[in-house]
Amino acid sequence: MPHVFEIHHCEKELRDVCENLGYNLIDPRDSTESVVGMIASSELLLTEAMHGAITADAFRVPWVPVKTNAGIPDFKWADFTQSMEMEFRPNRIFRLARLKKWIPGYSVIDKKILAHGLANLRRSAKVYLSREQCLSDRIDSLRSCLERLRCNYS
Repeated sequence: MPHVFEIHHCEKELRDVCENLGYNLIDPRDSTESVVGMIASSELLLTEAMHGAITADAFRVPWVPVKTNAGIPDFKWADFTQSMEMEFRPNRIFRLARLKKWIPGYSVIDKKILAHGLANLRRSAKVYLSREQCLSDRIDSLRSCLERLRCNYS
């Protein structure tokens, strides 16, 4: 699941790479129902989109954080992973959008580099999934907050 910026700028290339690898590409611009359904039915989610990781974790789908843009700050990811008692260590891979912008007519070699990076992540990256008890505690905490809201505004 790429970040919306990446899919916006390199949709065809990302689709080609995923198709060649036999991966399902989850387009974050699709409907909420479609995105959530695809994440929930995945066996593993490689995701550049933090919301993909959050959704995967909630549905108990193992996930791998991917970072292609050094300019995207890690603090949101770190906040989420720490709240779920996990350590955040993003996996950096090749960024198609940057090259496409700077080098008109870039070669298929670039797609091969991306494909190699994604295949390596699938094989050897640390897989994330919060502990069942941690998720359960967070859900209980949320329910408690919602109940207080209902009481305060009813």
